[in-house]
Amino acid sequence: DNSAGAAGDKNCEVYNKGQFELTGAGFAQTDVGVDIYASDNYTISNARGATKVRIGRCVQFVSATRIVVDIEPQPLPSAAIADADLTYSQNEVDAINAIIDVLEVRGVITPT
Repeated sequence: DNSAGAAGDKNCEVYNKGQFELTGAGFAQTDVGVDIYASDNYTISNARGATKVRIGRCVQFVSATRIVVDIEPQPLPSAAIADADLTYSQNEVDAINAIIDVLEVRGVITPT
């Protein structure tokens, strides 16, 4: 949490591709090949939702609580980034902006 700090006071590692074993709940062998979504840094699921972001595809079932996800970088349509039906808290906006800043610094995305 950097709510009391200045911009750039906190750093984080961002992985934008690769295969990672992640924890969730309710997974089954049938989830292999389906899209996986994240709603925060510790919550993943195979269900799309208003507060979730697609992070990749399940490539291996490990257990009901663990799967391997192939994280795939891909451009999002502007409608997926700024959906008029969604509202974001200031903390969510700050987190999104921080991620965008890191991706720009590392050359993963280019500011428009």
